[in-house]
Amino acid sequence: MNPVVPVAGGTQRRKAGRNRTKAPTAADYGMPAQAPQPEPLNQEQEELLAWLKTMKFKRARFGGVSEEDVWKKISELNRRYDACLRAERERYNALLESRGIKGWPNA
Repeated sequence: MNPVVPVAGGTQRRKAGRNRTKAPTAADYGMPAQAPQPEPLNQEQEELLAWLKTMKFKRARFGGVSEEDVWKKISELNRRYDACLRAERERYNALLESRGIKGWPNA
């Protein structure tokens, strides 16, 4: 018989044994299933989030994923992330100007 162990929130759960059939989830440890996601600040961030949610890798012939496809995805992610950073920098500079503060000289 597996002993019962305390978890956060005061509930009890059985201690995992060798014959456990599924991997533990966040709920097993008293945590919310998903952390709240912040709202995207600009269009570029919305596009990046949508792309990440739909991104899939090509499978390799003998297990795993195609290395070439992974490098293409990393390159695309970098391009999209740079666009997000540029848009955020523009938003930040506009906010500084609206408050009468001069931005960084190189920005």
